[in-house]
Amino acid sequence: MSRIRLFIKRRKRALLIVVLLLTAGGVAALRVRRAKVAIPSPIATVTRRDLVLKVTETGIIQPTVKVDVKSKVGGKILRLAVQEGDEVKAGDLIAVLDRDEIQARYDQVAAQLRAAQARAAGADVSQRLQRSETSTAVREAQANLAAAKSRLESARKALAMQTLLSTSSVEQAKANLQAAEARLEELRAGPRPQEVAQAEETLRQAQYAEADAKRQYDRKNNLLKKGFVPAADVDAARTQWEIARSRTQSAQKQLDLVKAGPRAEEIRAAEAQVSLQRAAVAAAEAEEAQAAIRQEDARQAEAAVRQCEAALAAAKAGRLQEDIRTTDYKQAVASVAQLRSTLKELETQLSDTVVRSPGSGTVIRRYIEQGELITSGVSSFSSGMTICTVADLSQMLVIPEINEVDVAKVRVGQPVEVTVDAAPNRLFHGVVAAIAPASTQALDAAAGAGQGGVIKFRVKVRVANPDRILRPGMSANVSIITASKRGCLCLPVDAVGEKRGRKVVDLLVASTPARKASWWTRLLRRKPTPARQTFRERVIKTGLETETHVEVFGLKLNDKVRANKRTFVPRKQIDLTPREGSS
Repeated sequence: MSRIRLFIKRRKRALLIVVLLLTAGGVAALRVRRAKVAIPSPIATVTRRDLVLKVTETGIIQPTVKVDVKSKVGGKILRLAVQEGDEVKAGDLIAVLDRDEIQARYDQVAAQLRAAQARAAGADVSQRLQRSETSTAVREAQANLAAAKSRLESARKALAMQTLLSTSSVEQAKANLQAAEARLEELRAGPRPQEVAQAEETLRQAQYAEADAKRQYDRKNNLLKKGFVPAADVDAARTQWEIARSRTQSAQKQLDLVKAGPRAEEIRAAEAQVSLQRAAVAAAEAEEAQAAIRQEDARQAEAAVRQCEAALAAAKAGRLQEDIRTTDYKQAVASVAQLRSTLKELETQLSDTVVRSPGSGTVIRRYIEQGELITSGVSSFSSGMTICTVADLSQMLVIPEINEVDVAKVRVGQPVEVTVDAAPNRLFHGVVAAIAPASTQALDAAAGAGQGGVIKFRVKVRVANPDRILRPGMSANVSIITASKRGCLCLPVDAVGEKRGRKVVDLLVASTPARKASWWTRLLRRKPTPARQTFRERVIKTGLETETHVEVFGLKLNDKVRANKRTFVPRKQIDLTPREGSS
């Protein structure tokens, strides 16, 4: 019984599996029948490459350095030493001009210079002799004048001193005489009542002071006995009392002398002093006579000074002749200098008759033939005639005119690739040397030409030309490398789109490859399952961009994106399943 149940249970499971398989097959067949095939999008892969951004234009090749060789003097060409295409170095001979006329003028000026030098030498001797004589006379006159002024000063001082001494001596002697006579009269008259009264008054004051000092002493002595004051105060009071008593005694003696009157010897002495002062007055009056003598000496000294000043003025007047000699000498020296300058100029002209190359290069054109007459290249009324043109062809310039849109990308020092039709398989390398600050249209407008068309700027490109393939006047294709980057992650420019101001790509996140048709699919006469692509939009950042590729950030190497994102428009799906009733 249990075996039967187990068999039935297994049969149910097998039946259930068969039903599930048939159901799945039916659903798959239905899906295949209703399937709609999508056209797969082209895929671009993130790769690593070098990007180079170029500005391309054409230009004309010119020499970097081009010099028109001219002669500094005019004349006939005697010899031409170069032909077009010759290589020359700085200092090489270009041409020789006739120098006979310049040589004749040189000889004439040389003779004039020798004569002028002789005149200058004679004028120099004359002016030095005149200067010596004048200087000697002036020095002597100045010395005499200084001595005369010194004597005058001494005489004036002596006169002033004598006058002062004489006047003061007489006045002093008379004053002394009057004093001596007054003293004598005073002694002879005896003491005056006023003097006696004054002496008595002095005595009374001294006595009052003595009595007061005695009272102070007695009072302090009594206080000392009672112990109220120190002994030092008593001693000080006693000292004051003794001083006052001494002054009283002195006043008493002075009063006695005044009352006694002068002594006889004092009167005799006063009489002798009067006699002495009278003699002094007489001597002082005698000295006044010397002042007149000093006055005369001063007048004679003043006359001597005036005489010496006149002699100095006469000596200085001789300097006028010296100035004349000096002027003659200067004129002679100026004439010599002028002739020397003319001679040097003629020497330069003689050397300029030989024309040499100012620099190294190639003679690209010759304008003059031997025997022709040419004009000077330094004339004020003519620019002169060009003998030949020498250009340095080792460095060439290409001058393209760049559009105003592209010129902002160009910088001095950027590398440049140059090609020419004369050497199609040769690439020349150069560098941007200069960029015009103004457009060609602006320059034409300043020159009065019309203005219009595309705004362009001239750019100078320096190109090395070691093998002389590049020649002046050739046209060249110029590619200025404005930016470059090596080994950056890049995508084709069409793979990057823009959405709301941001750069976006459609990143391929899943891809189901197409499967081959199974027996079941072939049995149902259905097409195989096509490849399926799943994209996800991603915001990225871009860097350097060329015409074909753009640098991208935010993606990895070998990432795959929709290749036509920039122009992609979602397409409608097409149902490729055969409908019922169709063959």
